[in-house]
Amino acid sequence: TAVDVVSSTMLLLKLSAARYSAQKEKVMSWDYALTPHGTKLRDGAFEGINFRHYGIFVDNNDENSNRLLVRVTRLGGEHHAERRCWFLKEEDDDGSVFGGCSCGVPNTDGIPCHHMIAVVKSGRIEGLTPTNAMPFWWTTECWKRQYPEDVEVTCNFDLTTLRRTPEDRSLRYCPPYTGPSKAGRPKNKKRMKSPVEGTKKRRRSQD
Repeated sequence: TAVDVVSSTMLLLKLSAARYSAQKEKVMSWDYALTPHGTKLRDGAFEGINFRHYGIFVDNNDENSNRLLVRVTRLGGEHHAERRCWFLKEEDDDGSVFGGCSCGVPNTDGIPCHHMIAVVKSGRIEGLTPTNAMPFWWTTECWKRQYPEDVEVTCNFDLTTLRRTPEDRSLRYCPPYTGPSKAGRPKNKKRMKSPVEGTKKRRRSQD
């Protein structure tokens, strides 16, 4: 009750409109294939991976499939199981060939695992790069779809405009139950009894 609901709502709308305009301007001026955060994730994931530590075999027997299958094994250990990675043969509308791996990391983290990164760095698949190996949701094209060029978000009304608007008496700011409760312990007549209290009462009546 200490906050003017109308003024606070107008402030939130103005901040949202300003944030949308700022993000849209940033998107339109971004010329790279991946978003800023996508670029950071790519650089961090590909750093420190040496493809020479992996056994890589490209299995491309299924010509009808739209996937490129690769078997990858981490060398130098007895407990490294063979993993099966896959990439799209052709880039999607966002320029990505991101696939998956049997290790499950791409499904949970949303970025290529070290098996997929080893395949990319090995150069065994033509046209496969660290950029198009990233998922489509980290591409700039996917980012631009969230801020269409023909959409403008503005907050061009004030209290004077609201005063001129016909008042709707059926609308209320807050329901009664959102108000603050009275301080102190409630009275017995208004307090809901616990199951223990109800049991004691029944026992006394039975006695």
